[in-house]
Amino acid sequence: MPKIKRERTRYHARPIDSSHISNRPFSVQDNAVKKFTTSEDSKIENLAELKKDRRRQRHENWLNKLNQAYSKKKKTKTQISLNQIKDAIDIVHEDIVNADKSGVAPKLSKNTRKNLAIQEMVRFQNILKLNEFKNNPMAAIQEHLKNTLPQKDTTEKMDEGK
Repeated sequence: MPKIKRERTRYHARPIDSSHISNRPFSVQDNAVKKFTTSEDSKIENLAELKKDRRRQRHENWLNKLNQAYSKKKKTKTQISLNQIKDAIDIVHEDIVNADKSGVAPKLSKNTRKNLAIQEMVRFQNILKLNEFKNNPMAAIQEHLKNTLPQKDTTEKMDEGK
C-alpha cells in the first residue's frame, strides 16, 4: 500500500517583487545619480586581454624555440650523412670505372679466395676495434676505402709493369 502524503507546513520565503523596491522610502532614484565611466573598468578588461596575449606570445616563443632546436639537429644529421654517402659513392664509382678499364680479371683459385676473405675479415675486425670507428663510423669506413682502393690500383700497375 502507498504511504499517506502529509501536507506541507513550512514554505520558502516569497521573493520580493521589483515593483516594491521603488516604493522604498530611502531608495535613490535612477535619474538623481550620475553615472561615471571609470577607466578602471576598461583597465581591468585591457589587463585581462594583455595577460592572454602575453601568455599566447610566451607559448609561441616556446614552440619556436623547440622547432629551432629540432630543425638544427635534423639539418646537421642530414648534411653530414649525405655528404659522406656522396663521397663513398664517388669512391665506389671510381673503382667501377677503373675495373671496367682493366678488363676481365683472371679467376682466383679456391685457396686465394679463402686467403683474401680471411685477410678482409681481419681488417674489418681491426676497424671495428678502433675508437675512430666507434665515434664516427662513416668517416672510418671512408678512410678505410681510401686506404684500400688505391692499393688495388698500385698492385695492378705493378702487375702491368712485369
